[in-house]
Amino acid sequence: VLGSIEPLWPQLDADGRARLQANARAWEALADDERAALRRRALAWDAQAPAQRAQRRALHGQWRWLSEGERRALREAARLHAALT
Repeated sequence: VLGSIEPLWPQLDADGRARLQANARAWEALADDERAALRRRALAWDAQAPAQRAQRRALHGQWRWLSEGERRALREAARLHAALT
């Protein structure tokens, strides 16, 4: 999994290496359908314009500050809205 970044490995600090190794283990533990879903999300992210990605990053930053109850309420509202349209 980490073969594509092998040339960069010497430049990484110990924390960076540990993070990448943990991510690689998590990736390998995923079922094939979960990997496929993550690949689709990554491709969709890559297809976005830089301004769209910046907007999504800002929204994610705001989302992190919400409580779990607020997140659940927003997800439910979005689900209901999608069902109506």
